[in-house]
Amino acid sequence: MQRRVFELIFRPTIMLILIFFLLGGPQPIAQPLSEMTLYPDASKNAPSRIAESNYRPDPLSRFVIAFRYAFQESCKQAAAMKRGNTIQPIQPAKEIIISIDNQQLYRFEDGRIISTHPVSTGVAGHRTPPGDYAVRRKSPKAWSNKYECMMLNWMAITYDGQFGIHALQGRSYLRRLGKPASHGCIRLSHEDARVMYEWADIGTPVTIVGGFDPEPYLPKTTLQASAQAGYMTVAF
Repeated sequence: MQRRVFELIFRPTIMLILIFFLLGGPQPIAQPLSEMTLYPDASKNAPSRIAESNYRPDPLSRFVIAFRYAFQESCKQAAAMKRGNTIQPIQPAKEIIISIDNQQLYRFEDGRIISTHPVSTGVAGHRTPPGDYAVRRKSPKAWSNKYECMMLNWMAITYDGQFGIHALQGRSYLRRLGKPASHGCIRLSHEDARVMYEWADIGTPVTIVGGFDPEPYLPKTTLQASAQAGYMTVAF
């Protein structure tokens, strides 16, 4: 093992040092202004003189730079080799499917439904558009200027924020869950919205469909079920 680490670290280090030294070290690379590193003496409209510099270090400086770079890269390779013997946990694949016909939100992990939640999608004239979306932004609270209401545990599923998943303040809207009642967004109860907000990551796929049959995606064993009509929590 020690010999393996020695070969992995020092042999590439020596080779990279020789290559960098002979070639004169890293060459300046032109970058767009927006990607340049600006220093304290630089204005907002101009890159720093240091960032623009084509200064070429002397041979000794090139040697030190090359040695430091090569040694760091070799250490990274050795660490990666050691980590290769460790089993890394696999994150479950997450997905959300919302059925307009069923007025249900289905929470998926690894292709199986782990819970379902009653929703209210858009009423006639404000129908929630079917399609493929994703969680784009999240905010614990978001104010709708258009409808003058506070949305709780807001998750935008379009870039413009026109449609999203959320709860509302108050409790009067809860009796409409399971029926169309919104202006196009997907409404959830306070608890369900909190659960989804904490569970869903930015980028989690969201698919809105008309009809949907959840039966093939349900686990064989249901460990927990809520007495509330239209709500079910399941686990493998």
